[in-house]
Amino acid sequence: QGTGTSGALPSIACLTSPDKGCKCCRSTLDANDPLGRKNVRRNTSALLRIKAEQGEGEKTILIDASSLPFELRITQCGKTFYSGAVEWWPKKQLRQIDALILTHAHADAILGLDDLRGWTLRGAIQRSIPIYLTQHTFDEVSKRVHLLKRINLRLQTGGGDVPALTWHIFDPDAPFQVAGIEVVPLPVHHGKYFTEPPTPFYCLGFLFDRQLAYLSDVSYIPPEIYSRDEGDKDKPRLKALIVDCLRVEPFASHFGVGQAVETAKRLGAERNYLVGFGHRTSHQLWLAATRAL
Repeated sequence: QGTGTSGALPSIACLTSPDKGCKCCRSTLDANDPLGRKNVRRNTSALLRIKAEQGEGEKTILIDASSLPFELRITQCGKTFYSGAVEWWPKKQLRQIDALILTHAHADAILGLDDLRGWTLRGAIQRSIPIYLTQHTFDEVSKRVHLLKRINLRLQTGGGDVPALTWHIFDPDAPFQVAGIEVVPLPVHHGKYFTEPPTPFYCLGFLFDRQLAYLSDVSYIPPEIYSRDEGDKDKPRLKALIVDCLRVEPFASHFGVGQAVETAKRLGAERNYLVGFGHRTSHQLWLAATRAL
């Protein structure tokens, strides 16, 4: 549903600048530019469609890769989630959300939670949506999204139309089960707290069914995290890696190209996907760069 950074693309600053806007963003203004649409990027998220047991249909987890035992299209529910769902869900015949896994409590991961009312209001699609998150993320969500049902009912106002969510707290250091598959949390650094001295801000990546690694927001991977994937020497090769890559150079809270490529080499997945792109570098330039690698 999205491969862009937290501010999404294009940048409003570029679009409204008469002479300083980057070519990547301004290409989206030209209806005759067939490549301009590819430079529109929503907040990074993914959706995992799991082939359930015979007769049970499919399960949809709100994390897109192919040639897996599941079809990947969502961990996260950010600011641009709903517009992505409106565009893609009817085309992909998606409807129910069987689980939503949150990586962290930044705006691009959680500010779409209120839009989940479209699924649960008066049972339109389902009675409730299961949300999987750590205690720390739940505490942060409780502070920022106080209108959500099952956080604080007394704070509802107006008509009281809020989503119905069922919260599942998991240990960031232990595997857990979602829709019948194993999910291994991967706590990684995503920048820092601006304290004295600075301390790392942790975001979660995930290893799904020992076949798909998802690292959407990462600036550093602690050595012990690699062991969660590398520990079993008899394990099958990773089918896919989805990894953060904001721009060519490293950034305080995101990988650059070099770090993303080194991570891909170390994990050795069959397929590797870069996500989380900032503006200034167009889709065509990213294609040329990755082909050169």
